[in-house]
Amino acid sequence: MRTAVTTSRVLAQRMIIFGRRSTSAFQTVRASSYPASPGCSNCPSSAELILSLVMTLAEMVITPPFRLRKRWWCCPLSGVSCGDLVSIGHIMYARHIETGLTRGWEMKNLWDLRDQQEKKPRVALTLSGIVKAAIAIADTDGIDAVSMQRVAADLGFTKMSLYRHVPGKTELLSMMIDTAVGEPPDLSGVPDNWRARLEEFVRQLAEVWRQHPWIPAVTVGNRVMGPREAGWIESAVAALAETGLTGDERLAAVFLLFGHVRNTQSMATAGTQPWSGGSELAEQIRSHAELFPELSQALSGPAPALDDNARKFGLDRILDGLAALIAERS
Repeated sequence: MRTAVTTSRVLAQRMIIFGRRSTSAFQTVRASSYPASPGCSNCPSSAELILSLVMTLAEMVITPPFRLRKRWWCCPLSGVSCGDLVSIGHIMYARHIETGLTRGWEMKNLWDLRDQQEKKPRVALTLSGIVKAAIAIADTDGIDAVSMQRVAADLGFTKMSLYRHVPGKTELLSMMIDTAVGEPPDLSGVPDNWRARLEEFVRQLAEVWRQHPWIPAVTVGNRVMGPREAGWIESAVAALAETGLTGDERLAAVFLLFGHVRNTQSMATAGTQPWSGGSELAEQIRSHAELFPELSQALSGPAPALDDNARKFGLDRILDGLAALIAERS
């Protein structure tokens, strides 16, 4: 009897799978109890029930559109009569089959005491979600790690599903840049002094590039620039308003600032050689003073100007030059 029950459950599971795959409207199978109560001549034997399940499965596989033949039994002694229906998927099954399968699932999951990670709910795929995922990859593993395949995998979607939202990696990169730079800086709260405003601009720009170290490498060359990125340039150019400089001179000054920040920022990234008195390079140069006499002397003592890769020193010189030009114009 135990073998018959197990076999019936397995067959029922197979039937459920076929039922869910089909979109056809299945006829109702009326249910009864199992196993048969002793002395009930209306209920099928174990062999009859197994044979019935096998025939039903064969009908589902062979006979389109998988319509099931009506089969039913009653068992007055067990309190189940003809007409008691139990539904799983598209098909009606006997109550004992549904109860056995459901109870088995509950027991397994309730008593599985191992730590189990909750399955992350699948969220709808959106352009903003794709861009944020790509930025997270670039921040963690570098810009070279960003690909349509990698982004799709991190989001739990197929690669082709991304192309419904973004045409390709080039367009995705443009969206990444404009999202990562954030809103342009508001310099209105800085004292009414063009120099202080540009210093604050450089500080905020350096902080964004520190958070997203891949930005300097991808914001060069002829490319499409987004409104947020253009807004950063607008903010810096506006800081030089009413200084007497022409429009193209103000824009050139901002480009000079960007170039200086980019150059000093790249010195802080992995794989570059910092020029400071305590670096490994400085030790090598000092040990070969006969080959590099002036360079060795420059690195022989304290080098506070090089502590930040000469960013502050260079910025002060740029701003001093702009101050001299502004003074001439006034």
